[in-house]
Amino acid sequence: MTNRKLIIVTLFAFLFSIPFQSFSQIFKVSAVESTKEKEYDKLTRLLGKTQTLNFYDNSVTIKMENEPQELNLRKDSNTKYSRTIKSGYSTISYTLTIKMIFSYMTSTEIQITEYKSNGLKRETNKIIAKR
Repeated sequence: MTNRKLIIVTLFAFLFSIPFQSFSQIFKVSAVESTKEKEYDKLTRLLGKTQTLNFYDNSVTIKMENEPQELNLRKDSNTKYSRTIKSGYSTISYTLTIKMIFSYMTSTEIQITEYKSNGLKRETNKIIAKR
């Protein structure tokens, strides 16, 4: 292998070994809210669990401790990420709001709102996490 080929192969190996994740932050779920009692009971199992946020250039991935699925949201602003999913006869809207003090992330709030097909709110759930 010539010197030039070795440099190119080494460069490609280096570029593909760089993780695409920018940074992560870890929070603990400290409060939950819901407009429906049944959903509130389900959400209380998240209290005290770890919430890991993996930030990328224009998105964030949210992983809750002991939960099988991750939630991917698109960046709307420096402190807000969101996603809307149509599900049958309803639409579910996910919004992550990050509270900051002097560029330091202090807490997060995930709001999950479900709308009926006619646009009326069906229910709203919140998951609040702090450091």
